[in-house]
This record gives sequence, C-alpha cells and structure tokens, in this order.
Amino acid sequence: MESDTSKVLKCLLKDNFEKPPFEDFKYELNSHPDFPTLKSISDTLEKFGVENVPVRLKPNELEQFDSPFLAYITSKGQNELAYVKPLQGKNIHLISESLKPKTESINTFSSSFTGIAVLLDIEKRTLPQANSAKLKDRVLFKSILALTLVCLLGFLAVSIYNNRVELFSSATSVILIITKFLGLVLATALVIKDFGQSGSLLDKVCKLGKKSDCNTVLESKYATVYSWLKWGDLGLIYFLSSFLLMSIDSLGVVTVLTLVTFPYVIISLYQQVFLIKKLCPLCLGVLTILTTEFVMGLSSASDISISFTQFFDSTFLILITAVLYLTIKSLTLTNRGKRALEYRYNRLKRIPEVVSTVVKKEKALILPEGIPMNYLSFGNQDESSLKVQAFLSLHCGHCGRLFNEINELIKSAKNLNTELFLSFDPKDIGHLKTMEEILKAYNSDEPDNAWEGIRVWYNKRDKANKSLDITYKPSEALEKLFFTTQYLMRANRISSLPQLYVEGFEKSQHYKLKEYLEHSETLKGLIDKKKQSEMIINT
Repeated sequence: MESDTSKVLKCLLKDNFEKPPFEDFKYELNSHPDFPTLKSISDTLEKFGVENVPVRLKPNELEQFDSPFLAYITSKGQNELAYVKPLQGKNIHLISESLKPKTESINTFSSSFTGIAVLLDIEKRTLPQANSAKLKDRVLFKSILALTLVCLLGFLAVSIYNNRVELFSSATSVILIITKFLGLVLATALVIKDFGQSGSLLDKVCKLGKKSDCNTVLESKYATVYSWLKWGDLGLIYFLSSFLLMSIDSLGVVTVLTLVTFPYVIISLYQQVFLIKKLCPLCLGVLTILTTEFVMGLSSASDISISFTQFFDSTFLILITAVLYLTIKSLTLTNRGKRALEYRYNRLKRIPEVVSTVVKKEKALILPEGIPMNYLSFGNQDESSLKVQAFLSLHCGHCGRLFNEINELIKSAKNLNTELFLSFDPKDIGHLKTMEEILKAYNSDEPDNAWEGIRVWYNKRDKANKSLDITYKPSEALEKLFFTTQYLMRANRISSLPQLYVEGFEKSQHYKLKEYLEHSETLKGLIDKKKQSEMIINT
C-alpha cells in the first residue's frame, strides 16, 4: 500500500526527473526512523542527491519562487504535504495528499498554507540508478502475476470461441455472461479496495449517500470469513469460476450455483442494514447481480441436467480457480508483510542509540601492545574518517567481492579510511611478486597505483594457479607485512577470511558497510581514549 506522502513525492520525482527510481526512494523514505515527518522527507531527498532546505515562510513570500517546492497545507482540518509548481500569472499547480491536482492563484493557496515549506534544488540533478537486486525481485513478481492473468484470459478466449454457438444461442446465456462479467468487475473492485488501493472513481462510488461507506463495511468483522479470507475473495472466486464454467458450456452447474448463493444476499443485507448500519455500494451491486441471477435460475431450474463427468469437471475447475487465486493473494500478503517488516526493522536499526548498542556488542579487535603494526592504509586518513580494518586473502573469492565492494565505496565516500591486512602464501611466487609490486608502489607514495594493483589481482581469472618457489627471498617490508597479518589473525582467532572490523569492532551482520558510513559520526564517538586503551592486550 502506497502512503499519501509517497504519492506526493512520486509526483515530484516524475515531474522533474527522467525514469526516477521511485521504488528505491519509497523504500528509503519508509525505512527512515522518523517517517513520515518532515525530517524523513528532507533526509531521503538529500540521500538521493536533491538538495533541500526546510524553511518557514510568510504567505507574501510565496510570489518570489519560480521553481517547484514542497509545502504543508491545511485540508479538512489536518496538515498534509503538497507539491507546488509555480506557474505564470501568480498561479500555482498543486498536488496534495487528499486533494486532486488543481491550479489556483497564490492568494488562494496562501489561505491554506501553514508557513512550512521545503525549498528544492532540482536543476541539473541526476538521481542514482535503481537498485538492480530489488528491481529484479519486483519485475519477477509482477511478471508472474501478469503471466497468470494472460494464461487465464487466453483460456477464457479460446473456450468462449469454441463454445460460441451454445453460449450465444439464447438470451438467458447472454444475460448470464453480462451479469458474470459485471459481478467479476465489482468483486475485483472490492478486493482492490480491501487491499487499501483506490482511485477517485472508487472513492466516489463508495461515498454515495450519507449511509454509504465501503471502508466501514469491509473493515467490519462481518466481512471476514477466516483470518485474511474475506467474503470479497469468495465473491471473486465465484464470479471467475462461473465465467470459466460458462465458457466450457456447464450452464447446469452455473444455474445450481446461482440458486445456492442467494441466502448470502439476505445475510449480507441484514448485516449492513441492522448490524453495521452502513451500506457498501459495491457490495449492493454484487447483491443485485446475485438476486438477478437467482430469479433467472428459478425460471430454468426445471431444465437443469448435470452428468457425473460434468459435475466432476466443474468441481475440479472451481477448486483450481480457488486455489490459484488464494495462492496469489497469500503471496501478495506475504510480500506486503515482508516489506512492512523490513521498514520497521530498518527504522529501528537506524536509530543512533541502536547503532551504538549493536556495534559495541560485537567482538573487539585486539591490538597487542609493543608489536609494530604493518599494513596498507588507503583513502582519507583524517581522524574524522570512518576506519575500516579488512583482513583479506589473495586466494579467496569472497575476499575479492568484499574488496570490490570497498572499492566502489571508496570512490564515492570522502570519509572512509581502509586498512588492509593482506594474507598470502609465502611460497607462491605469484603472490610474492604481486605483493612486492603493490608494496613498491605504496612505499613510493603512489597509493592509487597500489590500490589498482590489488584490484587487478582480485579480478584476474588465473590467480588460483600456484607457482611454488622456496628459493625466492621476499623483501623485509613484505616479511613485516606478512608477520603483522598472521600475528593479528592468531591474536583475534580469525580462522577464515574475509574478516571486517569497523572502528575496532567486528562488522555486524545487521549492517552493510554502506550503512556504517551513514552513521560514521555516531561510530566515531563510540570509543573514547580510555575505552580504546582498555582494548589493548599486553603480550
């Protein structure tokens, strides 16, 4: 379900950027610990490269702006977010959470303006590419649903074509086809409404008259059969399976179903009128169709003829329809529940106090006293930078993937300092010569060349081929580097690589390295000098 705030921001992105990754934007927005406040909106826009400034404005200052901005307005006694686009002639185009898109004068707009706005710098801004992994998941899920729908429509079309003579030979059959189609449309609208999705037309229909309120009826206990199974779901299964039965010329079974379902009409009317005391126009439309079909069924009840084969085939078709629909709904609800759980999880883990608590519970990196530390340091080495200690092996595929991840981050992050502790085979001539070249570049004040040498090594395809040479004498600097890495691995009981530490603590499985960077200020203040000295173990 898309929130009203998300809808407004979607209009902002679509209006100003080509193919914006809105699903990623919505994911970040809903994952913000302060969602749906102004801070969450501002932070998410900033994260996607849209510079913004929340300000307080007087109504007479609105005429100064010639570029789009966000504002909070009062509508129906409540404050809500609006996307405002200035037009010529002191007019603006307005899209808000509850109001339809409209054009009005600045004077009219100022009467509902609360004084809070978000100024945007969107000129020549390029949003990041969509997250490929999440995009693939969405495409796959939607493709499965689309393929299921195409197969269903194809089956219907072929069946109706093959039985066109029988289906269109009498007025009763034609009327039944029309009622089944209308019932399927209304049942689908009820299911969509129950899922929390709606449009302006549905909202209008559901508010016809003072006693009309679809939401009250659909959210009542009488709308539920069992758990998440609603009467609307059974209605959709009924009309869809009836449509399929008619397409294969099972009119006798369809007639029986029209007679069996009529008691529900009486029960539903009683519940809406006397128990809920609200009416659902969509439900009433379905009840009208069921009543019409019941009357038609009574007139042809004497002509019902069902063979055993026809009964078996019809029952099987109804069960397949029910199982298929309920499986799709179950998957959809599971997917939505999983997304909601992700949002809550992300909001929780982004709270600074939670970050500190989780990180401090991880195993601390032991730095033995009196042992010289020899390692390769890359990136920004200022005290304010986030310090990452990475233990990597030259003959480890996972190490290569971790290095490439760090490589991508170090390109964009200005506050990342990476200390590499490289493990290699002291008898492998390939490892030794590669490390000598990397050290030579590093000690010649060419850290970029040294980093590139490591990147090239991890992206080589033939690095697994060993070439042993016990006579090769490594340099003293390389021996020191090897000794430091092996000593720290033993001291910290590191048995498998890669192993990553952030600010002296083992990387938590709850956070990605990119997320550590987002909380670098929190992590930098995590360990004061006293605590840091307590981490050192004398040997």
